[in-house]
Amino acid sequence: MSSLSCVLDFDQAVPCDNDGQCAADRVCDTVIRRCVKDGAQIRPPLPDVESGTDSDASTTPAPTDASDPGTPSGPECDPAVEDCEELCDGFFEDDDCVCDTRFTECVGGQCPQGMAFVERSGAEGEDLSFCIDAFEASRADATATDEGSSDEPLRSAPEVLPARGFGYDEAIAACEARSMRLCTMQEWRLACEGPDRSVFPYGNQIERSACNGLGFRVGTEEGPPETTIPTGSEPLCEASTGVFDLGGNLEEWVQERHLAGGNYTSTPSRLTCTSFVLTPSDPPEGEARDTIGLRCCRETY
Repeated sequence: MSSLSCVLDFDQAVPCDNDGQCAADRVCDTVIRRCVKDGAQIRPPLPDVESGTDSDASTTPAPTDASDPGTPSGPECDPAVEDCEELCDGFFEDDDCVCDTRFTECVGGQCPQGMAFVERSGAEGEDLSFCIDAFEASRADATATDEGSSDEPLRSAPEVLPARGFGYDEAIAACEARSMRLCTMQEWRLACEGPDRSVFPYGNQIERSACNGLGFRVGTEEGPPETTIPTGSEPLCEASTGVFDLGGNLEEWVQERHLAGGNYTSTPSRLTCTSFVLTPSDPPEGEARDTIGLRCCRETY
């Protein structure tokens, strides 16, 4: 899907108190006297935005070219979404081109970058719309050959090894660190089945070569990996909703304390859209836990 710019409204940021203090997970931006996440930047509004800010904001020059990437457009961003890619907006000049959260990129105008938008009637007839990670969650410094070790919030990105080894409470905390949450069983299933309500993410017939499970790549020159593969690296393991690896690779926590989708040791018949296994919230350390990952969900904009 194509990306478009969206605007984090200045007025959505909470003001610092009289002593320049903020909540525990925020710092005070002394330029605009607003509370932001440490390392994030929220700049004063453009002159044509009514925000009730001090006179310093009115001296900020506005872009004149409507095609300038600094021109606000698109839907309003969630103030919690501050993990955008670095973006030179041509307006606020920085030597290292730091990310300006007023111009966070959104996908499809519905969900943050790296997430897919799912909209469908639920099993009980209610309408559901939500965002779900398009890829299994990975660490910020992960590569195609290394899971990484960064303590920064996880992300949803293609072609990197997914993060694993999570207990239930750790998975909840990992999503909350991104201002998101674990998916429910129903959300996970709907994202996997797609509008056609397919049995597997890729369709209704077993394709052993589609997703990373037991028997994957058997009889090929590459042979089975017998461990995780980079996220989204197998195009056949993409659901019609644009979500990858819902079958195999890593099994994923959902809110109901079940593990969904099977893992790289699971038989193909276990890699279905209705494969949920109830498990202890804190599985033992070691090999069994190495098969467990997660992906996050959140509401739409």
